Amino acid sequence: MVHRERGGAQGVFVLRPPLPQRGVVCAGFPAEKELDGFDFGAIPRLNKKRILNLSRCVWVEGRENLVKLSQRRFMTPLPAVFRLEDLNAHLQSEIERDLGRTRARHQGRTIGELLAEGQERFLPLPPAPFETCVSQSTFASKQSLLRFDRNDYSVPVEYAHHQVLVKGFVDRVELLVGGKVVASHSRDYRSDRYVLDPRHFIRLLERKPGGIHNALPFKGEPWGEDFEVMRRELEYRYGGEGTKKFIRVLLLFDRFEVDAVREAVRVCVRRRAFSEDAVYGALLDRLTHRVHVLEMDGESYRLKAGRRAARITAKENDSPEEE
Repeated sequence: MVHRERGGAQGVFVLRPPLPQRGVVCAGFPAEKELDGFDFGAIPRLNKKRILNLSRCVWVEGRENLVKLSQRRFMTPLPAVFRLEDLNAHLQSEIERDLGRTRARHQGRTIGELLAEGQERFLPLPPAPFETCVSQSTFASKQSLLRFDRNDYSVPVEYAHHQVLVKGFVDRVELLVGGKVVASHSRDYRSDRYVLDPRHFIRLLERKPGGIHNALPFKGEPWGEDFEVMRRELEYRYGGEGTKKFIRVLLLFDRFEVDAVREAVRVCVRRRAFSEDAVYGALLDRLTHRVHVLEMDGESYRLKAGRRAARITAKENDSPEEE
């Protein structure tokens, strides 16, 4: 209640709380409520029997907490493994051994026998496998980065400002645009880290070739020692033009498989053939003939066969035509 004066007139104004707040006050909230007095008829979709059973914590008394039970049986003590495949193999062996355990309250029958009997009443598996990941929808920034779990992950530059679906698995992070996986990174559980794939930023080097020396994705030797040797030799021989030549070598990642490009660069470095044409030729040679290029002494079989065919052709041309 407020007393105000306006234009010489006096009046009393009553200030009332907003309508939702008045409803809360009229209902007597906050107040302690018990589940036994809850009106389940007001929300028909609630399963009254199930909620009441959960409230009695019968599953605790019956030791049916499967998470705690699995931790005690299969993860105590913690297994010494370094890969998820080793952990899965350990869990599978422990579960198979656990199927032979007997249950006293089931007349000494084994867990495996009870499982086989209960499988007839199991629900069918879903048509698609369940993805054990955390999904999150976000947008890639103008730097082709997106934030997930306190870290920044990169996407190809053509997907900057796009909506990206992030799937965080225990060992990797997949980034999808329009249902297509455009990037995949190993998951980093540290904080405030940049998880970058240098291949995502190669196209920017066509416009800004100097970024290969200063940009964060290209620090160190992201492609290996052979690529670093190739870059140094090209820049030493051709100066600024050598940097552009090396960038054209990197652009081969967009057209060919990563392993194939790495192998072609390795062969060219061993042969001291420092040019983008040599890398492209070695790459096509491997892909066309579907073989790995081996370093051998002497002439190659293909070169000898080519020379032999040339000699035969020359002899045929020199011989007189038959009448």
